[in-house]
Amino acid sequence: MRILVKYSSVERALQYNCPWNMITRTPVLAPELSRKHRTWIALYDLEAALLPRQEILQRNEVTEEDLQLFEESWQWMRTRRSLTPLVSSN
Repeated sequence: MRILVKYSSVERALQYNCPWNMITRTPVLAPELSRKHRTWIALYDLEAALLPRQEILQRNEVTEEDLQLFEESWQWMRTRRSLTPLVSSN
């Protein structure tokens, strides 16, 4: 699922409570996610197995090759995150 949302009007931007650039008076849109981050999202979706594989790949605009390329970094990130303490020992 893509996180980037393009607004067709000011009303839509207001509906989604989008932040505003006060100089240009236009909505500030989220930057497009990198291929690595889209692949990480797809890997989480595949792990959850709530949608068919092809649909997950299409929604995130990634390929099987992307999954292979970024799976190791995704596994490393997950392992590192699980080792990080949630509360400091002070």
